[in-house]
Amino acid sequence: GTPKEEHTGFTVGRKWTLVSAPFHVINSGHTALRAEIYLDTTGIDYNIDGASFAAGNARSPIAAPASVQSPVVSGLAYVAERVSCTHDRWDAPPDRTSVRWRRDGSPIAGAESVSYTPVADDEGHQLSCVKTAENDGGTADAASSAVTVKPAGPHTTITSGPAGPIRTTAAAFGFTSSRAGSSFQCRLDIGATNGSWEVCGSRKSYSGLAEGSHRFYVRAVDPDGVRDPSPAYRDFRVDLTAPETTITSGLSGPIKTAAPSFAFASSETGSSFRCRFDKDGVVGTWVACRSPKAFSGLTEGSYRFYVQAVDAAGNRDATPSTRWFRVDLTAPQTTVTSAALGSSSASLGFSSSESGGSFRCRLDKDGVIGTWEGCRSPKAYPALAAGSYRFYVQAVDAAGNRDPSPATRWFSVAG
Repeated sequence: GTPKEEHTGFTVGRKWTLVSAPFHVINSGHTALRAEIYLDTTGIDYNIDGASFAAGNARSPIAAPASVQSPVVSGLAYVAERVSCTHDRWDAPPDRTSVRWRRDGSPIAGAESVSYTPVADDEGHQLSCVKTAENDGGTADAASSAVTVKPAGPHTTITSGPAGPIRTTAAAFGFTSSRAGSSFQCRLDIGATNGSWEVCGSRKSYSGLAEGSHRFYVRAVDPDGVRDPSPAYRDFRVDLTAPETTITSGLSGPIKTAAPSFAFASSETGSSFRCRFDKDGVVGTWVACRSPKAFSGLTEGSYRFYVQAVDAAGNRDATPSTRWFRVDLTAPQTTVTSAALGSSSASLGFSSSESGGSFRCRLDKDGVIGTWEGCRSPKAYPALAAGSYRFYVQAVDAAGNRDPSPATRWFSVAG
């Protein structure tokens, strides 16, 4: 039965009075008793069951503990699964107990706790425990039966499901176990918040997920109830926000090269890019590209370059960045249109075959070459000294092409 303690005073025979007796009842039939007895004698020596007591206060001898039920190895004896040395019973509660674990009958170094977790070296071997009980009367050992340590729990594999960034609020995972007949437990952690394990089938689906980082765990549980000690997991991130694309360098407007280059960037790291090239209003085709994007062999015409960032989740910038330019490889033609000459001054008008450009002028005197400088039509030269002059004017179009044969006009000042 359940151990209990009683303190009862009563008379033992004619000469003995029991004044303190904590009885530890082991079974309901009271057939096995252990008592620490203090007796008050009345001047007579006495003998009880072979134990002699002198007159006066006397104390009975304390017996060493005796096992009435050996311990057992509780739990599933698998590698990496904790077991315990429990269910031992003694004729009376011992003052102290200790445990030693054994592999094939030999002590396991350092394994002296009530619980033990088998390691790989234990696989296939006999595991048992010995519990030692102690009191002031001595010590006693009780050994468990041995159990065979089985391999580690089942191995779980995730066979399908998202990983990394995704652009949807739903996710579904498939998984398998290395042991037939296994069931599964799943858990979803959201950011730094751990989820709870729940029973799941061989496929687990989630919906309505919020943007942010998630980790999905799944562990197999074999028919014996042994769980995979290292659950499989998959990290993924819900990303519903499209990136922003920026062209960071590259020509625009009229250009005088057939090989422009453009650099660009995304507001999200890890993005890829798509580029498109339209010419003279004809829409081009989107193609994968990298920064910088270089073109060559372009013919003259009007172009528009588009670039679109695509983040790691697949979100595309809804408003791609764009740059317009016009390839102009043809130099303008310059014409001197008028010349108003005075006795010591001159004013010359000129034009270009292309609008939107600029001009450079130079004035040579008596064979001495002058300096090119920006100018506008008409170009006036007041207070000229006497001499022979040659005026040059060169048109420069918006792309930067210069007339290779500037227009010229000779004149002289008499002085």
